[in-house]
Amino acid sequence: MPTVNPETKKSGKCIACGACVAGCISGALTIVPWDDVTAVAQEII
Repeated sequence: MPTVNPETKKSGKCIACGACVAGCISGALTIVPWDDVTAVAQEII
């Protein structure tokens, strides 16, 4: 899970570990491969 840096008060970066997906009780989160994201973006452009 991302953590908050106590000095900067900012969230840490996602490392795509899947912990948030596993902990999401509603099933609203998924890990999407970056290649899929860029492929869809190319279709839009």
